[in-house]
Amino acid sequence: MQNLTGRKKTLVYILLFSALFALFVWFLSTEILPIAGDFQNNLWGPSYQLIHGKSPYDISSILDGLNPIWLPMIIGVFFPVGFLPLHVASNLWFVITALSLFFLVIVLARMHQRSLVFIFFATIFLALFPSSIAHIKLGQVSLLVCLLLFLLMLKLNQWKPIILGAILAMAFTKPQLIVLFIPAFCVVLYREKGLITTIKTLAFSLVWALLFCLPLFFLYPNWIPDFIHNLSTNPYWAYPTLYAWLLSLLDAQAEAIALTIIYLLAGIGLVAFLSLKLNGFDALLWSLSLTTMFSPVVWSWDFVLMYPLILYMAFDCRSKTSSWITIIGFLICMVLFIVMKNAGFVNDKYAIWVPLLLNAILATSYCVRRKTLSLSTATELP
Repeated sequence: MQNLTGRKKTLVYILLFSALFALFVWFLSTEILPIAGDFQNNLWGPSYQLIHGKSPYDISSILDGLNPIWLPMIIGVFFPVGFLPLHVASNLWFVITALSLFFLVIVLARMHQRSLVFIFFATIFLALFPSSIAHIKLGQVSLLVCLLLFLLMLKLNQWKPIILGAILAMAFTKPQLIVLFIPAFCVVLYREKGLITTIKTLAFSLVWALLFCLPLFFLYPNWIPDFIHNLSTNPYWAYPTLYAWLLSLLDAQAEAIALTIIYLLAGIGLVAFLSLKLNGFDALLWSLSLTTMFSPVVWSWDFVLMYPLILYMAFDCRSKTSSWITIIGFLICMVLFIVMKNAGFVNDKYAIWVPLLLNAILATSYCVRRKTLSLSTATELP
C-alpha cells in the first residue's frame, strides 16, 4: 500500500511537471505580452549581432532605439538568446524575472517559517508595486542582480571564493546597483572569513568577469570601442536621485558632481559602519536597500533592491509590531506611488521620495525589532 501511495505521488509529480512544462512551452510561443524594450536593446539585440559576427554594441542595423549599455558579462552569459526569435526570447526573460522575484519571496518566507498565505500575498503585492511593473514591462535586469546579491549574502560562509566571485562578476552588469554593496560585502567578508578570502573573492570576480566576456572577444574582438562610445554618448535622464535633482537645480555641473560624490561617500561610510555594528546578513540587506537612496544613477525599477529587506522585516514573526510597521508602511507607500502615477506624474524624477519613505519605514521597523529582541533576551536571563 505504501509503495502504491509512493507510486501515485510520483505519478502526480510527473503529471504536474509535464503540465507546467507544456504551459511554459506554450507561453514562450505566445504574444500575450509585448516585447520588453530594454531587454530587446541591451541583451537580445547585442546577442543577435554577436552570433552573426557583428558588434554587439552596434544594433542600429536591426533595431531602432537606444544603444545597449549593459556591461558585457551578461551578454557573454546569455548570448544564446540571440538564437531565439525576439518574442520568444522576451517571454523567456519574463519567466526568468518572475522566478527571480518568486525565489526571493520563497527563501525569505522559509527563513521565518511563514505559511503559503503569506507567500501568496507577498508575491502579489510585490508584483503589483509600480517598480515591479516597470521592471517587467521593460525587461530590466535589476531583479536578477538583486537575487544574485541575495544569494551571496545567504551563502557567504558556505561557498568558496571562486563561486562568490562568479556571482559578484555577474552582478557587475549594472555597477551602479552595487556601489554600496561592494564596500559592505568586503567589510563583512573580512570580518567573517579574513583578509585572504576577501582578496581571493575579489580576484576571482575579476577573472570570472573576463571569462564571461570571452564570447564577445571570440565572436567580435573589436567590440570595446563601440561599448565605450555607447557609454560616453548615453543621454542624460531625469533619474529619481539627488544627482539628477542637483543637475537641474545648479548651473555648474561640476558642483552637482562634487556634491553627489560627497553624498555617495557618506552612503558608503554609512554601510561600512553598519557592516561593523550589525550582523553580516542584516548589514548587506541594508546596503542593498540604501543603494536606492545613495546611488547617483538608479531608476524607479531599481527600487526592487529594497525587496529583500522589506520581506525580511515583514516575515520576521519575532516582533509582530515591527512586522506590521513594515507591511502597513509598504502598502501606504504602494498606494501613494500608484496614485502619483495615475495622476500623471509618470516621469521617474517624481519617484525620488519612494526610497526615502520606504527606508525610513524600514529603519523604524528595524529599531522596534531590535528593541523587542533585546527585551526578550533580557527577560529570559536568570
